[in-house]
Amino acid sequence: SRQDNLAFWFFQTIGTGVAEAEPTSHWDALSEVDLFETYIGPGGVNSINTNFAATGLHMQWKNFTIVGGMRQHITMWQDVENAAGCPATRQAGMLTGLTTIEYGTPLPVVSVFAAHCAPGAPCCTRDSCKQLQSDPNTARACITVKDAPVLLSLSNWGAGHRVTPGCEIGVSDVVVRTK
Repeated sequence: SRQDNLAFWFFQTIGTGVAEAEPTSHWDALSEVDLFETYIGPGGVNSINTNFAATGLHMQWKNFTIVGGMRQHITMWQDVENAAGCPATRQAGMLTGLTTIEYGTPLPVVSVFAAHCAPGAPCCTRDSCKQLQSDPNTARACITVKDAPVLLSLSNWGAGHRVTPGCEIGVSDVVVRTK
């Protein structure tokens, strides 16, 4: 329905412990990537975006809605040349709102881009992804790399948000390629 709040996102974290005590191995807003997320509130047309929780350039998916279902391919890649000019490291992150947490050690930062396109094939591969980096519809951010595994999550999200009973959400053909 228009009121559903859905997200397909990832971040790095370990399964136990407390972020405040172990910030280099737990979620913070500067290490989150929301590949697909509905805006808070009515989920009508233009209510979907790709964003990065606390940083970067988010992108609204023009003319898309979750109402009645939709299919898109999402491709994310690292810009190893760092054309975006991300800092090499970060000393601190953000937990909620403007709460800053010191890492205690510098953590690496990577430049990432994310694009969405018609289903059936990746939006780009290798060198062709570089061309999409300047596309005004491509989301981008400088993401902190944690000392923890990646957790992919497909869920309803946010306090007080809901998913209509019987709503079916799914992700298929998730492929992760590493260097």
